[in-house]
Amino acid sequence: MGVFGEAEVGKTRVIERALARCGMPVLRVDLRFAAGEGHLGFELAREMARALAPDLELSRLARGGQMTAELHEARLRLMETLGIGLQEAVRRWPSGRYGWGDALASLDLLAQTQQVVLWVDHLEAPRLTFRHPLRLEKLMQSLSEAVERTTGLRLLLSGRPAAAEAREARVAFERHVRWLKLQAPGARVWRAVAESLDLDGARAEELAELTCGHPRTMMLALTSIADDRAPGDAEELLRALAARDDGLALRSMEHARSLHRLGGQVLTQAALGQRPYAGAQRGTAASQDLSKALTRLRLAGLIRHEGRWGVVNPLLAMRLQAASSPDSPTSVRPPWS
Repeated sequence: MGVFGEAEVGKTRVIERALARCGMPVLRVDLRFAAGEGHLGFELAREMARALAPDLELSRLARGGQMTAELHEARLRLMETLGIGLQEAVRRWPSGRYGWGDALASLDLLAQTQQVVLWVDHLEAPRLTFRHPLRLEKLMQSLSEAVERTTGLRLLLSGRPAAAEAREARVAFERHVRWLKLQAPGARVWRAVAESLDLDGARAEELAELTCGHPRTMMLALTSIADDRAPGDAEELLRALAARDDGLALRSMEHARSLHRLGGQVLTQAALGQRPYAGAQRGTAASQDLSKALTRLRLAGLIRHEGRWGVVNPLLAMRLQAASSPDSPTSVRPPWS
């Protein structure tokens, strides 16, 4: 199964809660932290060791010295499945001598004895780094082959929509994966949340319409309402939240520029509701460069495309609008309207 959604909609939290009730060990490898195939194999080895001995501190095996009978028995059980992977699992950092293929071989053995879920999170991460050594196409193919050969293995992929649309994912899993999309909660859901907190449901619904239900912004708004620090009008409340300088705009702009030389320009245009490909906005930039910038910013969770390009975080959109037109009041509108 593949679970995909825009940045900050709560994919990881939803998946964690769902898998907590599945009754099977869950092996999670997060591609945000994988520096290459060796690092990914190291992470999977550690996850398998935790699944085989959930109550054991792996650091106890790394200390050496005399072992208790219980610890010796746990070590033998781990060695039977992991082999040399056990030495990797007890390390603090990857050795560089244990690869992804080695980890998959141990996963085959583990999945023959019990059903397990392999959760590969943040599928978009390798494509955000230039010349990343972890090749997504090769990874997807190896996972597809593992699912076909091992009946006890269940695979869950998660990430942002641009990752789900990648050719590598589609080709490898077009016959196997059911794709589910998570979206931000709608206005009715936020009304119910507010009413459960004894807050004004109608006001929450109005805020949700303006923010398109963006979870982080809605939680900030509801917290302000609960603390009696919020202006009465929904638009005034959002302006007050956008006026607080928490560094979001600066960090986002730096991130966008690090992804592509046109990243800052594209992010600002999305906030202003402009069409990046239009002649007036494109300037001398080639359409191919704009396409690369848009793809990378979408992978990074900064912008989205739903009919037209827009900024995912509504407060960021408002801050960029204000920075572009400092003499005019910040507009309050859905960030991708």
